[in-house]
Amino acid sequence: QDGALKTAGKVLDRISELKTLQLDVTKSSSDKTNYETEFGALQSQLASLAAEQFNGVSIFASAGTGNTLSVSIDQLNTQSVDITKANLNGTSGNVTTITGASDLASLAISSITGAIESVATSRAQNGAEYSRLAFAADMLSTNKQNLESANSRIMDVDVAQESTQMARYSILVQSGTAMLAQANSSSQIALKLLG
Repeated sequence: QDGALKTAGKVLDRISELKTLQLDVTKSSSDKTNYETEFGALQSQLASLAAEQFNGVSIFASAGTGNTLSVSIDQLNTQSVDITKANLNGTSGNVTTITGASDLASLAISSITGAIESVATSRAQNGAEYSRLAFAADMLSTNKQNLESANSRIMDVDVAQESTQMARYSILVQSGTAMLAQANSSSQIALKLLG
């Protein structure tokens, strides 16, 4: 959406330039006709930008559709960020005023300025939402690393060290058992001699 808004901003900047050129008293009627021709093409470009889609999903709000896209930001799907769809065709953005204008001469500079401001506001909103998504992605990445590290500690027991410890304890138990058996047999021999 931000890329399309950036393009819309450039189109609106060019329309603003054309309006300024059209108001220049030193321009001939031929020049003004050329400006009108370019203005018509730019109107069509703005209208096509408002209909842009990404992967089959409309990136701009339109009448009868939702104004947000909800994106899950945690592994349990309990938290989400709503991505606001800008409305290039909305009356508040004045883009409709520009695309609906009959000619450049009838278009007020304040309408162009309002449309440029609206696009700038939408881009700022996109930037804020992008930052939140980036921080959420960082947190998910950190959680993933922590889980992998904990799993690794559980799974990667040092088998050689543990086998050595088991053999050592086994030898100690066998030695202790042998010494106890020998001590018991010594006392049995002494009792037999006395008896």
